[in-house]
Amino acid sequence: MGIFSQQPDTTATISTTPLGGLVPVFRSGTQYIETGTSIKRADYPALSESYPRTGRCDTTTSTMAEESNWSAIAFGNGVFVAVSGASGNVKSDKAGISKNGKRWCNITMPVVAAWSAIAFGNGVFVAVAAGLKLVATSSDGCTWVMRENALPDFLSWNAIAFCNNQFVCLASDSAIAATSTDAQIWVARNMPTNSGWCGVAYGNNRYVAVSTTANDAATSTDAQIWAARVNALDAAIGIAFGNGIFVAVSLTSGSVGTTVDGVNWAKRPYPRSGAKGMLGIAFGNGVFVALASNGVATSSDGANWDFSPLTNTGQSFIAYGAGMFAICPPNGRDANFCYVENTTNSEFLYLSGPVGMGVRVL
Repeated sequence: MGIFSQQPDTTATISTTPLGGLVPVFRSGTQYIETGTSIKRADYPALSESYPRTGRCDTTTSTMAEESNWSAIAFGNGVFVAVSGASGNVKSDKAGISKNGKRWCNITMPVVAAWSAIAFGNGVFVAVAAGLKLVATSSDGCTWVMRENALPDFLSWNAIAFCNNQFVCLASDSAIAATSTDAQIWVARNMPTNSGWCGVAYGNNRYVAVSTTANDAATSTDAQIWAARVNALDAAIGIAFGNGIFVAVSLTSGSVGTTVDGVNWAKRPYPRSGAKGMLGIAFGNGVFVALASNGVATSSDGANWDFSPLTNTGQSFIAYGAGMFAICPPNGRDANFCYVENTTNSEFLYLSGPVGMGVRVL
């Protein structure tokens, strides 16, 4: 949950400010932490006990540093990084970086391209571009190295994830995938069918991939040999794993699909009647967050969902990191970020309140 205090006392001191209370001027140090920050509950047991988990969802607007055709977002090494794709024939070298999903700065990719997907693993960000064989890598999200002819073919690479200690890259309208442990040497893998592969996740000792084509899906124990499966959804657009289950979302229907093994699927209703066009999903802090154009749906089990509206609508991409979900639009600057928790085991606690204030945590 977020923490709110009553009116701050302008003469507040450590001795007079209650645990979870606000001071009017932010004070650095161990006793106070700036509002808008997520902290680990285990590091602040007294505060965590005073503010138990309630299943809260806080959504707030944010602004990208620059207008662009944003295409993907990832978190690693303490920062979110968003990359920009193509608008028609116009490609881009723009990207953005943020420590908290609220304040963004511009960065530049090593080449103008239709950057389509980004992931973080083994200490490095990896970005891929549609129609090219190159990949770009960065340890900090700011300085990038281009690796030409890395991927096995000139395909519509549009999804990448770091799963079980390796990167798995998928292409749309293709039966070829690629894997790498270091983002430098890539090996081509055969998917079970030519399809619009768009997302992959790992859990329960298996990989599960989904497609925007019909109800195509695939499973693998090693990301090398894949078996064709049938998803419960038509035109899936993304998949995430958490709390022992996979959850996929549909681009065209108001439903989600759940599975523990990628073989047997159940279709679940989206919490808003008539809702269509779900655009992405991520898991973090014990909660799935599914993204629609006008809001987010949250669930701990993939079966029971709650809906929260977003002020900045038309959002398309979501990533989790350090207790927060950052959400960015397909174009423009109007973005969002949100904090979500469950009622049982969420690791983080969000310190909410007016900008520039400090919350007493010890």
